[in-house]
Amino acid sequence: MPPRSLLSQGKRLGRSKRDGGLFQVKVTGILICLLVVWVCVPLWYLISPSTTKEPGVAVLRGNADVAPRIDRGHENAALHYAAAAHPYATHRSAEVHDPTKLHLNPPELKFEHGGTNKEHACRLGGSHGLGDADYKMLDEISIYNGEFHPSTKLMCTIYTYDKQHEKVMPALRETWAKRCDGFMASSTLTDESLSTVNIPHKGPEEYNNIWQKVKSTWQYLHDNYIDEFEWFFIGGDDVYMLVENMKMYLGSEEIRALTEDGTKPVYLGRRFFRDGLEERQFNAGGPGYLLNRAGLKTLVGTFDHCGVDLKGFWEDVQVAQCLKGEGIHPYDTRDKEGRERFLPFLAGHHYTYMAPKKNPLSDWYVKYSIGLKEGVDCCSQSSITFHYVKPKMMYRYDALLYNLC
Repeated sequence: MPPRSLLSQGKRLGRSKRDGGLFQVKVTGILICLLVVWVCVPLWYLISPSTTKEPGVAVLRGNADVAPRIDRGHENAALHYAAAAHPYATHRSAEVHDPTKLHLNPPELKFEHGGTNKEHACRLGGSHGLGDADYKMLDEISIYNGEFHPSTKLMCTIYTYDKQHEKVMPALRETWAKRCDGFMASSTLTDESLSTVNIPHKGPEEYNNIWQKVKSTWQYLHDNYIDEFEWFFIGGDDVYMLVENMKMYLGSEEIRALTEDGTKPVYLGRRFFRDGLEERQFNAGGPGYLLNRAGLKTLVGTFDHCGVDLKGFWEDVQVAQCLKGEGIHPYDTRDKEGRERFLPFLAGHHYTYMAPKKNPLSDWYVKYSIGLKEGVDCCSQSSITFHYVKPKMMYRYDALLYNLC
């Protein structure tokens, strides 16, 4: 409604002048609106950190709030690794990572990081002696040293953040990561010397938003390496993998039959059962989990409708939920004796763990497990991963498992 002063003036001047005044006010308002649009829209594009939005292209504002869909037409990095920046890139250094670089140029195991040295890692006295539970458990494990089936080409990925780089990446790279066919650390800063790649995601960089971080990482793996690897593993920066045992397991007749020569989606890891219910099973994120190529394609295909804007730390549960909607469930990865291959704690913790006698289900680990074994029977002789392994312990695990002492 026009201001009252204009209405009063219109009554005094008559109907014709009143109509003329109203017309002038409307024209003036329209001109002002057009002027605002003409000035502000170009200014927004100048100051906005967003990229130009095109159909199907992710729009990044700052370091978060990524649109759920990304461009499928960018150059495949599996063929030209450094040819173009990845879809979520915010600066030049975020070019597509060459995942084979570490495997082809493995660093020497120097025992110089993590506050340790070779003497300490190999010590067989005191707290690191024959009475050490880690030593006892690791001594039961064998490393496969045979040929690998062609279907076992493995891409290993961990997620971390820039403040952790100097603490964890040297130990990871010098020990197990270099044995993977491909390796990458999804992080907040790209550093080629440490194999880290900045992969932004929706929401803040925090523990309570790991789902979005992992979701973007899976998307990146799919869009750049889907044709280069058969299997894709993801875990935190405190996971330790026996890569040879992993590839042996993936190339076994059991798993090859399960995948139906790679055509059937498969989801492997350490099964947990929420509230003890089999219908609420998921693969625990701690020891890491993996998907074959068909499984990764299926998972990424759910991202436009599964957990799009969800914020939470339960990324492992959410991955299971997305896959469950497609009829894919965790597979039982225990060996023939019922011993676990993917271990959610340190080797020594599993070796000494005993469930409560009076009320076993009061312990969440018992409640979330099926057929839990204790003592030396906890873990397969061909165990694959352990969790909560700090850099200092990674060197010790490597020294003991690979007879470096």
